[in-house]
Amino acid sequence: MRILLVDDQALTRRTLRRFVARIELAAAWELCEEASPSHALVRGASERFDLVATDLHFRNEEMSGVDLVRAMRACSQTIPILLYTAWPSTEAERVNILLAGADDVMGGPLDAPLEFVARVNALHRRVTRSPSPSTLTIGGLIIDVARREVYVCKTRMLVTHDQYALLVVLAAASPKPVSFTDLACALGYAHVFDRRAVIEAVRRLRLRLQGTVAFQSVKGFGYVLTEPSIKARCDGQ
Repeated sequence: MRILLVDDQALTRRTLRRFVARIELAAAWELCEEASPSHALVRGASERFDLVATDLHFRNEEMSGVDLVRAMRACSQTIPILLYTAWPSTEAERVNILLAGADDVMGGPLDAPLEFVARVNALHRRVTRSPSPSTLTIGGLIIDVARREVYVCKTRMLVTHDQYALLVVLAAASPKPVSFTDLACALGYAHVFDRRAVIEAVRRLRLRLQGTVAFQSVKGFGYVLTEPSIKARCDGQ
């Protein structure tokens, strides 16, 4: 299990790393550490993690733990997020953290390291009990998620990494539209959001697929992948 641990206190990161090794979890856990929430967001957009654990408070940072949770949740609706805080928190603060998208909240992990481990494992179990679909299908479009392959009308089509990421996000959400923000996260642009970059990426994907997939623009929001044109193209072959 790859865990992204985000904490600006080196002591916390080092202590948790040593604790995990001491209770013989090092073989099952891969702790990947970041001191800055902004750096963690960039890394989260470009790498695959099974869970994110983050502190609430960061010194000399514009982003808080809650800001990071919101940004991470915009990029992924499924990744488990645990937020912890060594500072006393009120009920209202904990509710705000959960509403921002965190899956769980606890006190400082140095005060209760075994509880930290138990909560991380519990969150991971919830996800593994509900595995993601191995394929995404819309009309004649089939995305083999396990193999990272795209088929249009039963013919494999080679696409770039960015094009694959866009197709997966749009196909998983269809028939609902996907926001520019979520598409930017899929492309790894979340830290330097540029709507024009998303529009250009979609334009290139349209050209690559040559009309076999319909991208409908939702003014001021994003795009939706629709089914009819795919069926029409395949039925016509």
